[in-house]
Amino acid sequence: MAGLQPSLYSIALALCVFCSGLLSQRLTRTGRPLRIFTLYLGFEALGFALELLTAHPATPYKSLWLGLLLVTSLLTAPLLWLALRETVTGETPRLRDLAWPHFAVIAVGVLCALPVIANAHAGTTWANPASPSRPWHYAYLHEAMLICIGLFTLQAPYYLRRTRELLRRATPSPGRAWLHLPVIIVATTWGLAILRTAQCATHAPVEWVALFALVDVSVTVGALYLIVRREFHPLADVSTAPTEATALPCKYAKSALESAHVDRIRRKLDSAFADQRLHHDCQLNLRTLSRIIGEKPHYVSQTINQALGSTFYDLINLRRIEDARQRLREEPNTTVLEIALAVGFNAKSTFNTAFKRHTGQTPSAYRRQTD
Repeated sequence: MAGLQPSLYSIALALCVFCSGLLSQRLTRTGRPLRIFTLYLGFEALGFALELLTAHPATPYKSLWLGLLLVTSLLTAPLLWLALRETVTGETPRLRDLAWPHFAVIAVGVLCALPVIANAHAGTTWANPASPSRPWHYAYLHEAMLICIGLFTLQAPYYLRRTRELLRRATPSPGRAWLHLPVIIVATTWGLAILRTAQCATHAPVEWVALFALVDVSVTVGALYLIVRREFHPLADVSTAPTEATALPCKYAKSALESAHVDRIRRKLDSAFADQRLHHDCQLNLRTLSRIIGEKPHYVSQTINQALGSTFYDLINLRRIEDARQRLREEPNTTVLEIALAVGFNAKSTFNTAFKRHTGQTPSAYRRQTD
């Protein structure tokens, strides 16, 4: 059991670092890097690194790593909330967006962790053999740790609730389902923190600690695997033209679609756009659309090209611009950028270019004309 925990934490640490580097290349809907999300994953990696140092039997300064772990845990949930705000809205939030009570909770946690950190020594045991502590000192350290854990158990549910509300209010999108995975990671960490505290308080068998570590790492690795898998099958941005590397081969000369099949695909496309508003997903691509409507990408592409006389990208942008024109007429107080993002474009400049190409004028000019 002694070697199981360090091995588990090493696996989770490596995957967190890898996933953090992978997501650092992703862009938000406004073309900005996912800085806060990368920072959140960095803190997850830091947490597992500190767990590894704390659990490894040959590591010195164990109290130092434990104290830093207590502090890190109080920063993870706020960073998760800010990271999901960044991903959903496309804007990079600032840490100062948090109200002062949020910083007060973190500050109290840091103050309570300082006595634990100050108790660190170069030995590999928790107690310092060169300077034995009195019983009152041990009680003081335990109380400080319990306060930190108590703050985390109260703080994490607050942010988890806010993140769930944020995701619930966001426009539904197949490309955003993965955003629930980090919430599951933090929720699991919160639940296991309570169980580990109960294990220490009741002097339950130490084997439970290894079980908790197994559950924690398994949930984290599973969630990060799904995120990484999604990154290896990215959803392309349909606001720009496809490259030769991503375009599907169109060998229509050897592919005969019956008219009934074409009509069925057209009905499914109309439903996907009119009812589900899939074109509002800025990460939608041909493969994803085909999977959602249950048709082969080659046949969907052929139907769009031959039956509708368009390309996939032009069709999506045309649908978006139709919705944008309606909103420009009916929502005079909504900015052009807000409308562009709402209908699925990544940036105002991209929206202006596509809008002018399809209508012959800019969105602002169109709005002035309809006033």
